[in-house]
Amino acid sequence: MTFDPAVVISWLAGAVIAALVLALFWRALFADTSRGRRRCPSCWHDMSGAPSFRCPECGHDAKNERRLFATRRYWGRATTLLLALIVGSLIVRVRVTGENVFDHAPTWVLRWALPHTSATPGPPDKIQLALESRIIGRRVSADETDLLARLVVSGDESARPPSVAWESRYGRIIGALIRASQDAFDRGDNDDPSFAALERFRDLPPRTTMAAPSPWPGDAPLLVEVRIEEWWPPTTYARVRVRDLQDGTEQLIGLDSGGFAAPGFPFAFGPIAAGESQRTFRVTVEARATRVDGHRDPD
Repeated sequence: MTFDPAVVISWLAGAVIAALVLALFWRALFADTSRGRRRCPSCWHDMSGAPSFRCPECGHDAKNERRLFATRRYWGRATTLLLALIVGSLIVRVRVTGENVFDHAPTWVLRWALPHTSATPGPPDKIQLALESRIIGRRVSADETDLLARLVVSGDESARPPSVAWESRYGRIIGALIRASQDAFDRGDNDDPSFAALERFRDLPPRTTMAAPSPWPGDAPLLVEVRIEEWWPPTTYARVRVRDLQDGTEQLIGLDSGGFAAPGFPFAFGPIAAGESQRTFRVTVEARATRVDGHRDPD
């Protein structure tokens, strides 16, 4: 059996700090006893020899002799030490196990923090990962699921749908809800809150991009590729129309929502004319819901 020195040191350091904090916690609540002295239980003024239970310093009436011998407790100090012990224990645990510290945060805290996570493409933020894991593991209430869906649909000031920044910040949440709904569908659980959440995404606009090879021989049809990035529920069917505004030709394809697939669809249009340096296209995407079983309704 092998030992990782870093892990051992982390545990030992955590144990020493925990012991120190517990000792200070005990002192804050139990160390300041009266030791037989009469003291005011409000301001702790020494009342030795006082003729009554009323404090001559602050005027507090202790009402009986027993209260004059109460132990002074520093509740603010004790609360701070207890919180420090909890936070320190969590830090040591995360240090040793390598787990995500945000896995221990309440869902409402993660939802509040989500608009402040990274909005640039790259490795996912730990807050996003914690929410993703919680959604897939069905550890989010129906109300919280709905609030998350509302947040995703509206985006925020620096990440409006369907921008790249918005996808970077909220994309994993949509993906987690889609996966949760697929798992619920496989189980036959049509009451899973992920279904209602996904319905909110049906009105989200897709993001379309078009690419064409360059250079391209002028005597060959112009081939362009249209990519559709959409965030709709799996029970969504779309028609994609691409119109060449130069000669008015139009092509149409059907698209079944797959969630983040961003498939590329090739289209062929008229050859490039002599002297032509630019061509304009219009892409129109029309989406509609399908039946629960995923089949399209008859046209």
